[in-house]
Amino acid sequence: MGGIDNSDMGKRGQGKISAPEPATLHQKIRTSETYQSALEWGKARNGHPEGTLRKHLDLLHSNLNFILDKLRGGPDGSTYLSPEQIERVKVLIDAHDTMKPKAKIGVPISHRNSHASLAAEWLRSLDAPNELILMTQLHDESHALYRMSQRGDLDETRLQRLLYSIRDWDTFIAFQICDKVVPGRDIDSIHFLIDQLDNAGIEYTLPARELIADVCRHCGIENTGDKGLMEIDLNKLPGSSAIQSIQSIQDLNAWILELKKDIDENSQLYYQSEGTTEGFLKLTEQMPVTHDDLLEYLGIDSEEEIAYS
Repeated sequence: MGGIDNSDMGKRGQGKISAPEPATLHQKIRTSETYQSALEWGKARNGHPEGTLRKHLDLLHSNLNFILDKLRGGPDGSTYLSPEQIERVKVLIDAHDTMKPKAKIGVPISHRNSHASLAAEWLRSLDAPNELILMTQLHDESHALYRMSQRGDLDETRLQRLLYSIRDWDTFIAFQICDKVVPGRDIDSIHFLIDQLDNAGIEYTLPARELIADVCRHCGIENTGDKGLMEIDLNKLPGSSAIQSIQSIQDLNAWILELKKDIDENSQLYYQSEGTTEGFLKLTEQMPVTHDDLLEYLGIDSEEEIAYS
């Protein structure tokens, strides 16, 4: 994945690794020109209604502070996360999206010019430990795998690579909750990750489900994870067989142009939400299909790389 060396990754599980002065690394990130120049990048878009990177990071830091308040009083009076792990989460928050202004649009996560790969290489240049470099490279992998599972083509090899690459799962889960449980995101993707960890018997100490529910309430968003995954049936769309071949924004737009011809000719094609956890595309007289509906389903952001490739 993006040339990341994970040869020193230890066994799976909680893993309290010793990172060299993560607080110092975090300070280097926040004071760097790369970070400061990226803060005003971005506008409101699918998956990021908050707009700028600065506003996105503010949301994540707010989530982290909320989580730390909730975690006080953990086992033996601890906060579940050590001070070092808390600093690692802060590093991940401030590093993971900083290279989006320089990233190539419409490329896979593993591409050398994806925002994840560029951020990982940036951390390498700052002498970050391999564990944090790897987490940064993989920070969108669970979301990508969730999207693949929704389409019925989950890559089991890729899933296993994620599950057995991360060593410090408490740090990674804490970051994932901060990053994924925000307005505009699909909460089911973080439940998918926890499901995979539990199914594989991978150890972590955080009360993940409880934290997800608490952060959902904190952010004023619905926690859908306990109700089952949303199912969207694209087979009802004309040309639906082409959906599996979509690999870029350009492919999607070309497919939509073909779809739009049918919509123009048959105005009865709509997107319906049943008011339950199930949503699907079918012929109804409800809200019309939108470009963002399809981007959301495919895990594609019109201003960033393909989430599932």
